[in-house]
Amino acid sequence: MAAEVDVVVDISRLEDVPVWGHMLAAPKFIGFIPSDDCSKPKPDAQGNQLPPKVLPLTGTPLANRLSSSKDKLLLSNLMNSPACSAYFNSDPARAQYYPNSQLQVAVGRQVQYDGADSVISMYDAGMWEDALGATRAKALLSDEYISCHMRNPSNMMLSDINRVIVAESQVQLPATDSYYNRYGKNYIDPSTILHEALHNLTRLDDDDLRKLLGIKLGGNDTSDIGAKMETVGCAPKP
Repeated sequence: MAAEVDVVVDISRLEDVPVWGHMLAAPKFIGFIPSDDCSKPKPDAQGNQLPPKVLPLTGTPLANRLSSSKDKLLLSNLMNSPACSAYFNSDPARAQYYPNSQLQVAVGRQVQYDGADSVISMYDAGMWEDALGATRAKALLSDEYISCHMRNPSNMMLSDINRVIVAESQVQLPATDSYYNRYGKNYIDPSTILHEALHNLTRLDDDDLRKLLGIKLGGNDTSDIGAKMETVGCAPKP
């Protein structure tokens, strides 16, 4: 989630958009924000098509925020703490993701991109669960672009101004990519990095990740996942 543009906007913290969920009678779609006039990415001012994956430029506010948040998370060593271990090992479903420093490895393997400049569809970015199936996912998600989700809030419809997305992550293999929003950079903290790494590690969408972590379902604001990681002692507070 590249030059920085400072935007002052009343943002309700919606950390990431839940990916397409499990197949029931029909595919379940949870909390997606319409991309209105941005369904198809436009070239830049010089007419050049932007690339599908763009790393944050070194020294930009987004790159600095990501680096400091990741460093704080890793240096805290809380993912190795007795409290974090006790929490994950208290439930067999969670325990499978804790041995062999899997949390730290997931954070270390995560490749962080500038979402606003990454012209890639949710399908190509691998933001759909296996249960949906590749054919259905391609039909549903090939025209929904991460660059549209993370564009300048001044270009959004008024109804979407308070629902800026902070991050979205890949759950299809290799499940290493995360896209962060420069316009929501102030909401990126150590628990955000761990939240997105948990998507990569578990390959679960937000609701299924909430179930795994013992969080009550409901609402589109997914910052409760990061808050849970702070509360149980796996991530430092900002």
